[in-house]
Amino acid sequence: MSCTFTALLCLGLTLSLWSPVLTGSLPKPILRVQPDSVVSRWTKVTFLCEETIGANEYYLYKDGKLYKTVTKNKQKPANKAEFSFSNVELSNAGQYRCSYSTQDESSGYSDPLELVVTGERHTGS
Repeated sequence: MSCTFTALLCLGLTLSLWSPVLTGSLPKPILRVQPDSVVSRWTKVTFLCEETIGANEYYLYKDGKLYKTVTKNKQKPANKAEFSFSNVELSNAGQYRCSYSTQDESSGYSDPLELVVTGERHTGS
């Protein structure tokens, strides 16, 4: 074998180990919501965007548009970000997705999650 062929073969084998990073195939995140995807107005809702890579930033989209961004807290390492709404309104209802980015690339979107906000919460008499 020629030296050039051997060098290219070694380079190809080395790059194949890194192909998930180089090809933009980060695993898609998982989007969850607490306490539930159907809530009454004025309820506190938290979206959790979870991933397995170790992201730098997380993005929450509502109805296809960027809604909020969270930068990872270096003092609190975790593979998830929280997007909290202290008092949801009817206008917060819609379809949500999340994504994340590492230093080099961005993930795809999570599966969609529909937030349904019902009428006012009963406070008792």
